[in-house]
Amino acid sequence: MPSKSFQLTLPALVLCLSSPWAAYGQNSTLTVLYTFTGAADGGIPTTGAALIEDKEGNLYGPTSKGGDPSCEYASPPPSGCGVVFKVTATGEESVLYTATGSNGEIPNGLKQDGAGNLYGTAGLGGEYGDGLVFKLSPTGTQTILHSFRDTARGYHPDGALIPDSSGNLYGATLHGGGTAGSYGVVFKLSPAGVYTVLHAFQGSPNDGAFPDSNLIIDSSGNLYGTTEEGGAGDNGTVFKVSPSGAVTLLHSFESSGIDGQSPESGVIMDSAGNLFGVTPQGGTSGQGVVYKISSTGTFTDLYNFTGGADGGNPIGSLGYIQSSGFVAGTAAYGGSTTSNCAIGCGLVFAVSATTPGKELVLYTFTGLADGANPESGILAFPTGGVYNLFGTTISGGLVGGCFGEGCGTVFKLAVTP
Repeated sequence: MPSKSFQLTLPALVLCLSSPWAAYGQNSTLTVLYTFTGAADGGIPTTGAALIEDKEGNLYGPTSKGGDPSCEYASPPPSGCGVVFKVTATGEESVLYTATGSNGEIPNGLKQDGAGNLYGTAGLGGEYGDGLVFKLSPTGTQTILHSFRDTARGYHPDGALIPDSSGNLYGATLHGGGTAGSYGVVFKLSPAGVYTVLHAFQGSPNDGAFPDSNLIIDSSGNLYGTTEEGGAGDNGTVFKVSPSGAVTLLHSFESSGIDGQSPESGVIMDSAGNLFGVTPQGGTSGQGVVYKISSTGTFTDLYNFTGGADGGNPIGSLGYIQSSGFVAGTAAYGGSTTSNCAIGCGLVFAVSATTPGKELVLYTFTGLADGANPESGILAFPTGGVYNLFGTTISGGLVGGCFGEGCGTVFKLAVTP
């Protein structure tokens, strides 16, 4: 389908910053690469799922709605169980996979191998209705690698898969894991299809509960992620799982929520081993935080959102740009309050990775053709002094459709000093 694209350049809003770091984002140009209609092309990109890019510059991602209007689990408006889409650098969209319920519902984040195959999970649907792991060939042929079916081994997978160097895939389920509780699991799926539960979460106070995020893996095979609940304060955790399944809680969010609350996205890691993440709630204003856990285990809130012009409720995962020393992300709400967005249309932000309290607003959505309410992770690439940030919005774009709020967009934000 043709792209409904445009470009918009706005001056960035600088909060508590000084040169030279503040120079980044003074000229931020947003291009809408594609606008969803909620029909066969998909609609409402899946919350938290970051786009991925191949070596030709094509983008891939999932939507939670649109696609097959007769999907057995969907009910309008809008209909459909979601799609996996491809958008070229020039804004041409094609659908690689249409969820029907029997082959999955609500596809989550994706990973791509060297041959161009995509791997992902669907949170619902499949043979038993509890979700599945799938592979898509470059031409869109689907192979179901695993179907979830029982409490003890986990069900309702959430987030993207992460591969290791041997071709094993790792992921997490939101529920399941044993008779004592249904707090979710971290699993491993071998290239031969052997499914193993590495860890079943036990909940508060000594373990996490409900891992609702992507995992990452380090060079030693350790996995890192977050849980929405559990931990000492029952407000969520950041965890590490060793290759043998041993779990370490790197941080438990406090019961007061002052340090953050209920993370819904995973963490990213820089070259020094520092972890960065966000929570959509908690902090000094209750509007969410950006946090850092150093390689030695020190926890720091880098920024506390107020829900005003600086944004609020960050949900998607961050992108880290090494050379400039900032982490970039999206705030689902806050920013400009318009008739389209009573509590703000959301924005794209950057926060200093080293100095707490320094934020730069790179772009504020209007809820019109540019989209509204970005809930995706940020894909970040520095290219020749320009920082290209890619993401999606869950609403805005075309007027009408998808609850009358628009079905969302795919955008590119070019940030220059």
